[in-house]
Amino acid sequence: MKKQSLYPAFYNIKLCLRVGIPVGWTISGFFSIIPGFLAVDDSILGVDYFKYCGFFHVGIILMSFFSSFFVPKLIRRIVVAMVIIGFIFVGCLMALGIVIAVYFMAKPNYLHMLLFVSSVSVAWLVQVYLHAVERVKRNNLIKKHYNECENCFVLSRPIMEFNGAAVFTTAGHIRYNWICGFLVLFFMYEFFITDFAEALPVDLFKYWLLASLTSVLLAYLLARYVQGFYLWVYLPWRLERKTGKRFLFPDPKDGAVLELI
Repeated sequence: MKKQSLYPAFYNIKLCLRVGIPVGWTISGFFSIIPGFLAVDDSILGVDYFKYCGFFHVGIILMSFFSSFFVPKLIRRIVVAMVIIGFIFVGCLMALGIVIAVYFMAKPNYLHMLLFVSSVSVAWLVQVYLHAVERVKRNNLIKKHYNECENCFVLSRPIMEFNGAAVFTTAGHIRYNWICGFLVLFFMYEFFITDFAEALPVDLFKYWLLASLTSVLLAYLLARYVQGFYLWVYLPWRLERKTGKRFLFPDPKDGAVLELI
């Protein structure tokens, strides 16, 4: 028999602001500067890109550290905690998006290709979102994972169990394989129709390789991000407005530890 806490690692908001956001945005800053180093010689991204990127990421890191002195240590409201943790991953998504965008910027006819890939990705994410809505309703996850009290809903099962009941099965392996297959075929098509030697002095192959590897990872993270937004931000917020009851983590004084066999 093992014990599992009902609290996520980022339940400590001060720790999240002082450590989580700086670490997350430092990593994302590193990845967003990589295409800058590759593209500056080809004049795709100028030196100003490094300045703006550096100022932006350093500003986020300093702002998160100083804001940690003005918030309570623990935030029980689920929507607030999840918005903060979601802000950490925005930097990673932006960094991966920059890597892909640089490849399209290196091509003379990049605009219509970028619109095509973006449209397919948005259509797939909408499908993932709608499927998440259907799974939550069909499995009645709110009643299974929250205790309804007089003036609030309190999380009654471990947060990763709730994710496991919805997030890791919501997207569906077939749907994820579809989008991965589309991206692989698209970049393979790009590989065969592109004359990389003709693109000199722009070394287009290095951008193609980075974009093809990054696109699959970005598609996976975006799906998880969309599902997490629905489960932990939009759905609780909508039900709070409908019922007038807030969705909360359990009170630490109650010893919120679940014994699992």
